Amino acid sequence: MSKYKYLIKILILLGITSHSIASEDDLYDFLWLDPDKAVYVLQNKIHKKEKSLFLSGGYASSLNTDFQNTQGGTIEAGYWLNETIALSLQHAVFSSKNDEAYKNITRVNNIEPFVRRAQSYTNFWVHWTPFYGKINTFNKIYYFDVGFAAGIGSLNMESNLRTLDDTNVVGVYDAEKFTSLAAKGFIKFYPSPKTFISIELINNSYKASSPGNQNNKQIKHLRDFTLNFGFKF
Repeated sequence: MSKYKYLIKILILLGITSHSIASEDDLYDFLWLDPDKAVYVLQNKIHKKEKSLFLSGGYASSLNTDFQNTQGGTIEAGYWLNETIALSLQHAVFSSKNDEAYKNITRVNNIEPFVRRAQSYTNFWVHWTPFYGKINTFNKIYYFDVGFAAGIGSLNMESNLRTLDDTNVVGVYDAEKFTSLAAKGFIKFYPSPKTFISIELINNSYKASSPGNQNNKQIKHLRDFTLNFGFKF
C-alpha cells in the first residue's frame, strides 16, 4: 500500500505543477479587481509581429558632427519573419547649419575648421529582438520590445577637405559617398497592438580621409538618435 501512497503524491504534484505553468491565455485571478479587469501573465503578447509589415518615420539628430547642428528625418519599412527576426530598409536625410563653436573660430581666428557632415543614408537592416516586457497600470497594459540591428548602407556626406588649406575659399563643400557598416540599438513601446513608438541609437562606420593625412583613410563614425512613430500591418 505504501507504493501507492508515493504514486498518489506524484500525481498530486504533477497536477499542481500543470496548473502553475502560465501560458499566453492564462489570467491571474485577482478577486479584489473590478470584474471587467483582467491581468495577463508576462508571456501573453498582444502585439504579435510574426509575418507582419511595419512602417515608421520620425525625427533624427546627429550626435557627433563637429561644428554643426545637424538634424533631419527618417523613414523605415520592414517585415517581421518571426517574433524576433525582421528585415528593413531605412532612409534618413539631414540638414546642417554652423553652430556657435564654428562661428567663434572663424570670427576670432579667421580660419575655417574642418567639417564633414551627413546629407543622407540608406541602410539595409537585420533586426534581432530577444527581449520584451510589459508595464501594467491596472487600467491598461503597455508592451515594449528591446532589440538590436546590424546592416550595411550607402552614406552621403559632404566636407570642406579639398579647400581647407585655401584661405581664399570659405564654405565650399564637396560631395562624398561611402559604404558603411551600421549597427543600432532600439526600444519600441506599443500604445496599441498596431502602433508603436521607437527610440533608436544608430552608428554608421565608414573609412574616410582627414586633414593632414588625406592619402590614408581611417575608420570614422556617424552617430545619430531617432524618435519614430510607426504602424504594424
